[in-house]
Amino acid sequence: MSRVFVPAPPRGKGLQCVADTEYMRRNHMTLLDQQRNATVRDGIRTDRFSLRKCVECHAIDGPDGRPLSAKSPKFFCRECHIYAAVRIGCFECHASRPDTDKTTGLGAEEKERSDLASFLKEPRQ
Repeated sequence: MSRVFVPAPPRGKGLQCVADTEYMRRNHMTLLDQQRNATVRDGIRTDRFSLRKCVECHAIDGPDGRPLSAKSPKFFCRECHIYAAVRIGCFECHASRPDTDKTTGLGAEEKERSDLASFLKEPRQ
């Protein structure tokens, strides 16, 4: 039995991560940086290593049923980042809570698409 504390972050909500768990633990920061560079510099937006998708899958609900923010000590990134003495800088600019409508289960972007599709299906005079 080990006496050394090892972080055990909560499992994501999806069936499986976008890559192997050990790989993600060791390389998520590099993947997020690469995703950021591809998006900001090259205009390439994909969901595979998107911070928004990570937040949607790994967010933890608080006692009020709403997802916790990065300021909470129970936020999904905090346990490992505290253990490794690494600052979480992502959420100084990015949302640390999923942007999901609880009534539809859709994120803002998906809800926009759904609303637009509904509008386009409406009969016109």
